[in-house]
Amino acid sequence: MYNNFLSTILAVIHTIAFLSVIIPFVSNNKFILKLYLYWLIFIYAGWIFFKDKCWLSIIENNVSNNSSDEWALHLYITKIFPNFKKKHTAIFFYWLNYTALILVTYKLDMLHLGILWVFFYEFFKTLINTNK
Repeated sequence: MYNNFLSTILAVIHTIAFLSVIIPFVSNNKFILKLYLYWLIFIYAGWIFFKDKCWLSIIENNVSNNSSDEWALHLYITKIFPNFKKKHTAIFFYWLNYTALILVTYKLDMLHLGILWVFFYEFFKTLINTNK
């Protein structure tokens, strides 16, 4: 029972984190956008540290005794669309994240850093995927 409650709390937190991606699409407030940029730095740092895995997903999988190394977003999507492929989740996820990153850096007059970061992170993902 404790694990179910904790899993639910973690799922809610993760859903809020997923939904935070809309911030640059709905806000032009520089303060909010700067906070969002710091949030993105925190998220990407976690992905880099855990080799393209989300620390919150790792915790969720451990709490719910999910032995698969599945993305939480993919698990959420397949509850609604059972035949949704993992590669489509990845395309959707990275497209949405990169678009939000590019938009927030554009709005903060740092577009060159956003573009550079997308290239850097794609290079990083390529490196860790070739080492598997």
